[in-house]
Amino acid sequence: MKLSWILILVVMAANCAAQKQQKIYFRKNDGRYLPTREGCDYMQLIQETGYQTNIYNVFEYYPDSAKKFIGQSTKIVPLNLEGPAMSYFHNGKKMRFCTYKDNKPVGLVYDFYPNGKPYTVKDYLVTADDSATRYNIIACLDSAGKALVTDGNGYFAGFDDDFEYLQEYGKIKDGKRDSLWTGKDEQLKLSFTERYDNGKLMTGLSVDSAGVKHSYQQRRAWPQYKGGYKAFRNFLSKRIVYPIDAQNRSYEGMVLLSFTIEKDGVLNDIKVLHGVDLIMDKEAIRVLKASAVNWRAGTAYGIPVKVGFSVPINFTIDD
Repeated sequence: MKLSWILILVVMAANCAAQKQQKIYFRKNDGRYLPTREGCDYMQLIQETGYQTNIYNVFEYYPDSAKKFIGQSTKIVPLNLEGPAMSYFHNGKKMRFCTYKDNKPVGLVYDFYPNGKPYTVKDYLVTADDSATRYNIIACLDSAGKALVTDGNGYFAGFDDDFEYLQEYGKIKDGKRDSLWTGKDEQLKLSFTERYDNGKLMTGLSVDSAGVKHSYQQRRAWPQYKGGYKAFRNFLSKRIVYPIDAQNRSYEGMVLLSFTIEKDGVLNDIKVLHGVDLIMDKEAIRVLKASAVNWRAGTAYGIPVKVGFSVPINFTIDD
């Protein structure tokens, strides 16, 4: 019943904003913004709420106009999701219901199968580490509705994002992973076994497509900037040079860039996802390139992997 009432509130917020100012963006799944609808992976409609400042209603649609996402954000570009939100499979069935705080899911998160049946309930925890995602598994059901995990105890069956294969399987005790877990990652072409104690990974061993074994104690380790994310942001803010021509024309705004940290730690493939002006875009790219020497590669299952990121760089003229 509580879930139903929250969903009603989201719909009411959408209806209230129907006549407000709005922006429409055409997006790719890699984060890029397109100038027209042609070739987009989804459309993003952002509206003023009319009853709260700095809160925007967010509606996303698949290219055929089927609903994809409903929620709210405190920013337009990039989004900073806040409050209750619902996402949908292309077939119209609900995919996930959750609540966001500062762009992270918090509290109970409800996931569903493509057939609309309940899949999992997870309790997401607030952590001080920006790169960490921590949750307890409260419930898990199979696609026919049979309970696999109840009240945080049982055996969890985890699927890939497209529900094409069983990615992991293991014991849940008091909401946490425990004992032996097995699985595979078809994208990375490997299988793995892991042992947990009260949610902590004790040992992990993966076997790649060549039969080579890799031991690890962290399933996924994100690429690291020397000194951490705050040091990265400080580097960008100190090195950025506001183009004089842009200042003279009172140009302000945010340039959103994407980039990849390769398996060897090299910063590569910088793209402008959302630009402001050509000279400002070039300056944002220049300062991001200057950070290249300070990156360390990420790993998955003990194997170096390339990882994509996006970063906003703001240009603001001081009064």
